[in-house]
Amino acid sequence: YGTIKAWLGGKGAIEGSSIAVAGLIGTDTKNLSPTTNSTTGVVTPGSVAENSFWRVGPALNIRYNGATDLQVAYFVGSDDNWTLVAADGTKVRVDFKGLSAIIGHWLSTHWWAAAQYDWVDSDDDTLDFQKGTLSVYYFPRQNLRIGLIGRADLDDTGEKVHEVTGSIRTMF
Repeated sequence: YGTIKAWLGGKGAIEGSSIAVAGLIGTDTKNLSPTTNSTTGVVTPGSVAENSFWRVGPALNIRYNGATDLQVAYFVGSDDNWTLVAADGTKVRVDFKGLSAIIGHWLSTHWWAAAQYDWVDSDDDTLDFQKGTLSVYYFPRQNLRIGLIGRADLDDTGEKVHEVTGSIRTMF
């Protein structure tokens, strides 16, 4: 895993802005079920399934006057044995890509609001989604956040699942 990041703007209106690229490459493994000989009782270890994978994700954060943030991230990746079941060399390859963008703004010293868009397109259709989210948070103290989040399902296929949730978070 690695990340390269550069800060943009120095002092001024876009102080705190950055651009980055993160990358990940690796292999997952899974032991498959051993077999037992019914006559001798000898257990033969199962084979090992491997999933070789990689991901790359460039991202941009533009901070404007310390009160507004625009963040955009794209990612692309591939898994060569997504389900970790193909021990016979048969690959279950899944390629995917996605985009996430959020704009958030401090309305005052205690109120923050944001709009977010998320999209994933994958060879495994169960992973595909497209959602829009609106959030508003109240910060009565620096370490306490209370929020209301609404998420709209924007997919053209399948059942629409919209969500409304609340959130309370504190840090000590």
